[in-house]
Amino acid sequence: MAHAEATANRKIVSLILHHLADISDRYRHQRSLEYPVELLEVRHSLLPATLVNRLWADAATSIIWKQNPSLLALRWMQHDRRQLYASKVEQLQLSDPQDESDDDYEYLKELVWPRLKSLEVDLDWQSYQHHLRGLLHAKMESLTVTGTQSGGSAYVTQVTLPALLGPCRKLKRIQFGPDTFSPQDPIHANVLAYHFDSLPCLEEVDVLMSSIVGKDFLFGHLSKRPGLKSLAIDLDPGLRLLPLFSGPNALHKPFPTLERLQIVCDPEIALALPIHLFALRELRLAVERQPSGEIRLSDLSILDDVATSLLACPNLELLEVNVGNLAMGFPTAQLNLPVSGAALVKLAACCPRLRSIDLAALDPSSIDGSGISSIHFEDFCKGLPNLEELSLKLHPTTATILQTTALPSLAQHCPKLEVLRMGIPLQLPNLPLYGGVSQPVTPGSDIITPPQTKHDQRPDSHQAMSSTIKLVAAIDTPSATPPTASIPLFPSLKNISFARPETLLSKGSTITLSAEEDLIHAWAQSFFTHFPLLEQLEAWGDSTGRDNRSISYVLPMEDILEATWEFLSGVEQSLWQDGDEEEEADVFSPASFGQDAYVLSPGPFERLVVSDWEMASGMDEFRVR
Repeated sequence: MAHAEATANRKIVSLILHHLADISDRYRHQRSLEYPVELLEVRHSLLPATLVNRLWADAATSIIWKQNPSLLALRWMQHDRRQLYASKVEQLQLSDPQDESDDDYEYLKELVWPRLKSLEVDLDWQSYQHHLRGLLHAKMESLTVTGTQSGGSAYVTQVTLPALLGPCRKLKRIQFGPDTFSPQDPIHANVLAYHFDSLPCLEEVDVLMSSIVGKDFLFGHLSKRPGLKSLAIDLDPGLRLLPLFSGPNALHKPFPTLERLQIVCDPEIALALPIHLFALRELRLAVERQPSGEIRLSDLSILDDVATSLLACPNLELLEVNVGNLAMGFPTAQLNLPVSGAALVKLAACCPRLRSIDLAALDPSSIDGSGISSIHFEDFCKGLPNLEELSLKLHPTTATILQTTALPSLAQHCPKLEVLRMGIPLQLPNLPLYGGVSQPVTPGSDIITPPQTKHDQRPDSHQAMSSTIKLVAAIDTPSATPPTASIPLFPSLKNISFARPETLLSKGSTITLSAEEDLIHAWAQSFFTHFPLLEQLEAWGDSTGRDNRSISYVLPMEDILEATWEFLSGVEQSLWQDGDEEEEADVFSPASFGQDAYVLSPGPFERLVVSDWEMASGMDEFRVR
């Protein structure tokens, strides 16, 4: 009886289907030898749920259609059915039609979208506005414009911006992309300031890298805006804004409610801002200046100075600092920026809520960590119990003591850590394996071997293949039983990146088969024991710092010995061994799902979604069972 009542309750059914829609399977995928291995995420279809009964069909189609639906499905419907599904949509992305037969979105004309809250427009509004005006309404909360707008600055100012922003008086978030306005004919910041003032609910503004003249004026104008919570902006080069935030004429309590700031600015501005941002929770800071021939002495300590300035932001949860060009030839691969352990300890002590920290310098430069001792790093970790992501782009030849001490400190004090990126060659075999006692690996010692989920597929060098055959033959059964239960030091870690350590494999020197086995087993055992959820392993350059290539290994735990050998050898991960394995290597490609599949977020973490739109929308009646 309870089961029948639950499956007939709209709220319960919707909750079940929401959870089902969020479930996904992950697979390794490689299109061909020329492409890297990628992580493919396949989401499950809700189409079978529409066949249960009318209640389930209505709940399923509502979920299917409310988030980023395929508008082409509307093209083939009758107008009344178009309106039925348009009424369910909550988020929508529009781009320039690839096919001229799409008729410029004419099939969307006269539709109303009462539930639409978020709209992303990657097209020229002047070309399509006649058919898309119905998308804009008073309940819209988020608007993103990334497509290049034609007509020149005068047309954009007088027609495009009023048409886009005029109907959306309750907008909370607005973003203009880098290509929205022409660099040859940019618009002025006072135009945007005027429109922003007419949006009383506006809380988030993103104009980062967009072609706008007078961003300093816009920044100063927004500093006085009540209720502003998020801002992304790149300031004009120079120090014209400095008197507003430092000195006797500084503004009184600018940005009183700002919680998230992403900014590109000169170092002096970066150091003057934090004292005014008590409510700040997320800071993404890019520091750079117009390069000159001289290096300023104050710039040598910019990382320490930024960390010290943030002591006024006790609520900070996310910190990203990227130092760009400060002078001609600084920083470079030969001249790195230092960061001291004392500054890191102060940062952790004054900002204990930090969940994410990312300190980096412009490629190919790195950070000089020679001023960070193991005690400093231990105290740094002690102050960050909530840390989930840590990225320190240290030069691999600096802070060498951290190669063996960093991981134990993080494991002991940062139990929530999910992402770790350090530019030094961490020594995983030094981690304790069983019972919290370190067990140094010696040739011939018993090491429990991780089970293999697939046949070992190594690159087909003769020595590598012969070693693989012997390893696979030797590990069909674990070679030993651990004396006590194995306790992973990093039970939540999903992504780890560090400099590839110097080993006999990385040197490319002659190595005996026995020594290679011992080396691979030792490293694989550490991965298997302490990183059970690892999804991505990345070689962040090499131990010398001269090779800056980053090599990524996706789902390394599926073939842990293979991934370990590739990582230590500096070999690209590959799912292609022979030409006759082509189909197996690309089983989960979009083409294998037919025309009803498409890929979201192309790149290292693609998401493949089997589309329900046309099939679900074509049903005029639903069965009742």
